[in-house]
Amino acid sequence: RLAAPSFVLAAIPVQQLGGSALGTRWRGLLGGEADAAQARAMIKDVIAQIDRSMSPYRKDSEISALNNGRAGRHHRVSADMETVLARAGQIARQSDGAFDPGVGPLVHRFGFGPIKGDYVPLQQGIEQRGAMVTKVDGKATIDLCGIAKGFAIDRIRSQLHATGARNALIEIGGEFAALGTHPSGR
Repeated sequence: RLAAPSFVLAAIPVQQLGGSALGTRWRGLLGGEADAAQARAMIKDVIAQIDRSMSPYRKDSEISALNNGRAGRHHRVSADMETVLARAGQIARQSDGAFDPGVGPLVHRFGFGPIKGDYVPLQQGIEQRGAMVTKVDGKATIDLCGIAKGFAIDRIRSQLHATGARNALIEIGGEFAALGTHPSGR
């Protein structure tokens, strides 16, 4: 028969948060030092801002305006869209098109995503100069779903840290970011 240890480890408080985000769900585990109400409000604000900008599921989003625009039209985009679209274009070039934000119509043909139409590779259909984006080919569309969740996670982690959270694990649709350490110390 085993005896109980002579000491008891104190339970380390972990706060659980969650909700809907970017067509999926988000979850957060925060250390006890974090203000859960403040963190929840901040996370919801970040997600809402990115959703308004980059969600192809929203007819009123910035990306839907780009996708529905005609050839030759210049669009001034938000700072977030400028950053994410530039990074997506860089990854598309570096991967020789293996990562292509123009893939939305192909994704739709397989039963996922709302972007209909003909596939036009990003590099051929969209031109970006800073915050100015021009649709070169009228059939071109942009789908940032392959990068927007990661952008959101990075922003959330940074803002959690700025508000004093020392330990957190945040997940949106399978994308994770950690801050600090696990409650066990590892």
